[in-house]
Amino acid sequence: MTCNTVVIVSDYAELREALALSISRAGFDVATEISPEAFLQAVLPAAVSCVVLDVAEGGLVAAHQVARLSALCSSRPVLVLAEAGDVPTAVQAMRQGAIDVIQKPVDDSVVLQRIRRLKAADPLATA
Repeated sequence: MTCNTVVIVSDYAELREALALSISRAGFDVATEISPEAFLQAVLPAAVSCVVLDVAEGGLVAAHQVARLSALCSSRPVLVLAEAGDVPTAVQAMRQGAIDVIQKPVDDSVVLQRIRRLKAADPLATA
């Protein structure tokens, strides 16, 4: 089974749609969710390459937010999109197990590059 699905989690519809289109055009299957809670409750394909999680500025300050990220990272590799210059969010995300943190605004090609790098490094990606 090939891990080819990328899940985009963002409460910003425009960002979800733009990333979904770009990632889909690159040959990945794409699923979207509006929130981490929705992702954790969703019935998703078993073969998920990674999750792209959009986090608002200061979005990982409260304990329940950190717990949600930790739950996401325990089940799938997570790339976090953080507000530009939001160092506390980036540090907290990495502490909770995020694979990478990318500052926004970000070009879709950078997100695709990170997804491809993650998939290439995963020995189970083509299992």
